[in-house]
Amino acid sequence: MGKLTLAKTVERISERSAGVAWDAESKGLGLVLTQAGYALATRPALYPKSLPGRVVPTREDGTPMSHGHVLTPLEREKAVRAILGG
Repeated sequence: MGKLTLAKTVERISERSAGVAWDAESKGLGLVLTQAGYALATRPALYPKSLPGRVVPTREDGTPMSHGHVLTPLEREKAVRAILGG
């Protein structure tokens, strides 16, 4: 197994988070432990194992996300980095 780096961690979490959509009633995206590993979730409080950090994402141009917006790969990566503090 190769060397684990922050970049690889962010990439893997982002890939596992494909399809996550913003929920306007959410208090922020969080990282939750799933069977496959950590992934982004709009309602992290519903998961028994979640990291404490939350982020309210914006679109790539900086505007607020609309309800139901499916995050792009870049938006997912930015959210994961923000939560991990990188």
